[in-house]
Amino acid sequence: MPNRHTPFRPPPERIPARLPLALFGLLILLGPGTAARLSAQEPPQPAEPTETPSDGKSPFSAKITLNGYLTQAYARSDEHQILGITKAGTADYSTAALRIRADMTPDDAFVLQLAHIRIGSSPIQQLKNEVDIEWLYYQRNFGDTRLKLGRVQIPFGIYNEVRDLGTVLPFYRPSHNFYGDAAFGSETLEGVVLTHHRALGAGWSLTGDLHYGNWRFGNSDFQGHYFFNQVEHSKGAELWIETPLSGLRVGGGAMRYDIRTGNPAVPIIGESTWQASHVSVAGDFARFNVHAEAKEVNLGAGLRVQMVYLQAGVPLPHGFTINAQGDLFYLKVANQPRVRSDDDRALGLNYAIRPDLVLKAEHHWNEGGFWVEDIPPFSGLQPKTRYWLVSLSTAF
Repeated sequence: MPNRHTPFRPPPERIPARLPLALFGLLILLGPGTAARLSAQEPPQPAEPTETPSDGKSPFSAKITLNGYLTQAYARSDEHQILGITKAGTADYSTAALRIRADMTPDDAFVLQLAHIRIGSSPIQQLKNEVDIEWLYYQRNFGDTRLKLGRVQIPFGIYNEVRDLGTVLPFYRPSHNFYGDAAFGSETLEGVVLTHHRALGAGWSLTGDLHYGNWRFGNSDFQGHYFFNQVEHSKGAELWIETPLSGLRVGGGAMRYDIRTGNPAVPIIGESTWQASHVSVAGDFARFNVHAEAKEVNLGAGLRVQMVYLQAGVPLPHGFTINAQGDLFYLKVANQPRVRSDDDRALGLNYAIRPDLVLKAEHHWNEGGFWVEDIPPFSGLQPKTRYWLVSLSTAF
């Protein structure tokens, strides 16, 4: 599974979904011959600069690397439309990315990532361009410290920096409640991220992040229309600890930011200050893996949203892995019992044809109306929906 805490090997720079068909073909053609270094347990890492001066005086020769990935899926539900998946079924479900990295010196790099996503019939697709500039930043290393400036990934949780990298994700996507497009969070910000790694000895190490900037996230008017809320003066910190038990990491983080709604008709937002926090545990071992995360966002006025998921996987012989996940979403109003708005249970089987080519089949049992798109989320109904996906992921 992804480990963003290996010092000075930045995690793969994600590029959302579907690029034009010509680029799809390019990704698939390039992938088999160049992706042998990838692992289904670890995201693709850009090559480190190797052209260092031999005499200490020669100029560093800039190195350009190209990485990308593609996941194409077919999805179908048994009843309601959920997350863009219809009863009739859809193949308009994919993610793809293309990243260009220029290592200008051993300590300086420039990164650009382009992304394209398709989410079937979901109204969230309104927020997506055909091609987005997902990442665009300058990186500078100072010993055990790394600085990123520009449009940068937000360090938050286990999967925020590899949301669409299908060859390392246990399911088509990570928890849609914790990481979803309208889950009160963002993958990137326009600003700065400062990262420091320190080995503590006896098998312990620590990685800490500070970040500041502006971002935006999708929101619904609960009538099938989505819009962006603007976030300003976002301040946050993230801390992860590697334990002496190989594969076990624990972490947490918090953010505080000012928010301005993109739709005045949604009264729960207005203009206010929100706070978000999470705790995470990741265990990746030889015989099994288990990931668990919980997030709470304080929306003010006594209203909170809470998201939690538990995911476990067991590797089987011949490249197969079986995965299971429970994913929950709650609304909590002051002095009232919290209300469960989404309960998604999933079971999946993955087959790693090669480390860079993974086939997945998964089935979800969903109860609750928050992500169902043909019923208003606060109608009082609690529909039960089953949906399944078959997907193929490749990377180079």
